[in-house]
This record gives sequence, structure tokens and C-alpha cells, in this order.
Amino acid sequence: MVPSAVTNFEQRHAIRSTWGNVSSVPTTVLVRFLLGRTTNTTLQDIAATENQLYNDIVFEDILETYENLTLKSIAMLRWALLHCHQIRYLLKIDDDMFLNLPRLLETLTKYPKVNSIVGCKVSRSVPFRSSLSKWSVSRALYPDDYYPDYIAGTAYLISGDIIRTLYRATQKVPYFIFEDVYITGLCRRYIGAIAKDHTGFSGGYRDEGPCGNNFRYKITGHHYSPSEIKRMWLELKDRWSTCRFLDQKIIYRLVDMFKFIFL
Repeated sequence: MVPSAVTNFEQRHAIRSTWGNVSSVPTTVLVRFLLGRTTNTTLQDIAATENQLYNDIVFEDILETYENLTLKSIAMLRWALLHCHQIRYLLKIDDDMFLNLPRLLETLTKYPKVNSIVGCKVSRSVPFRSSLSKWSVSRALYPDDYYPDYIAGTAYLISGDIIRTLYRATQKVPYFIFEDVYITGLCRRYIGAIAKDHTGFSGGYRDEGPCGNNFRYKITGHHYSPSEIKRMWLELKDRWSTCRFLDQKIIYRLVDMFKFIFL
């Protein structure tokens, strides 16, 4: 399930033409984009036409706002519960992510997961209390000094055996604005499931350059443009690829070096 804004047409196209194209995967994998609604009726109509072409979009009557991301994740659980009766795993992944799907499937075959949510684990995270922060949370909304262990919301894998109880927990655990803290932290803790860290999942902000080789032994990477996703996918499939372009980190280092020389 890929939560996506109505306006993110390019991101969805990039995913469909790369890691989201599951026709060559030797197992049953279903990819769906989860969209809310926008006040721009023209864009909403275009998205509806897009779905007529690809039949891979789930529309929910949820206004596309940052504050409503938790509602979209709850809707994701509900949809999976209703439409995927023998589901083994549910991967929630954002539309600016790169996914090495064969690597993920290989990992799950070797090391099956149960009663758990897997990804980049965050422990002893402290709520921001400053009103100036985008992630500000008052004591009234969350009185504790630490969040429970949770899995970063850019991508997390839910074992199929807990989807029903996890969804039921959303009807009992008080709503919280940050969807990863809520779903993989508060609701997970409520049902007694485990938050498992996996080094293949990236928890950072673009901690790998846009090169397919960087992901041969990883599962996800964060914050890539549609063009980068397409290029990385081609490089990942080409076993002899050494990346046609310099890694972004190397470029930054070279720029800094030349600045030093000429200054």
C-alpha cells in the first residue's frame, strides 16, 4: 500500500514502471495506491481517469492534509482486512521511496515474520514541546516524556497475523496525529506486537546516494525523485552497473574541496 497525494502523478508513474511492476515477481504481490481527496475537482477527476487506466488506486473520503495521515493509515488497514483475506504481509511505503522488492521477498522467505511490525525502529524518541516546531505536541495531547518504540513511517512491514487486531486497536487507542507513532507505536503496543528493527530499511533522510548499486543489499531508501527511482531501478537490474553518475555524497565532497582550494 502506497499512500500518495492526489497531485503526485509522476511519483505513481515512476513506481508503476519500476519496483511497483510486480509482473516478474514469482509470488503473489498486490500494489495499491491510497489517495484521499482534494478540494481541486479537476485534479480529482484526473486521478479518477488515472485509475480507469491502471485500476490500482484506492480512494478514501479523507481530505489530503498532513493532519489526516493517520486516518489514511487506518483506512489502509481496513482496506487490507476487507480485500486481502489471506494476506501474509502488508508493506506501507511512501511514494518517494525506493524499494528493492526481490530483496524484501528473499528476506521474508528466509526469515518469516509474525506478531510484528518491521522497519527502521525508533526508540526513546522525545515529543517536541516547542510550539515553533512542525511536530509540536502539547502535554495535553501526549503527556508522557517518551514515545513508545515505533517504526519510522516512510516504510514498515506488518505481519498479516496482526492486521485485524491492529485495526481494532485504532478503534480503542486515542487518536494521535503522527501516524507512525500511532500505528506502529501506540496501537502496536496495545496489542502486544513487537517492533523489530531491520538494517535493510532506511530510517534516515536520503542516507544513500541515488545509485542502484547502493541498494543491492538493502530494502528501502528514502526521498528520491521519480527520475532517480527510474534510473536506480535500471541500475539495480543491471548486475554490471557501476552507476553512470557520481554519487550525490561524492559530488558534495568535491564541491567542498574545490571551494577550499579556490578560497
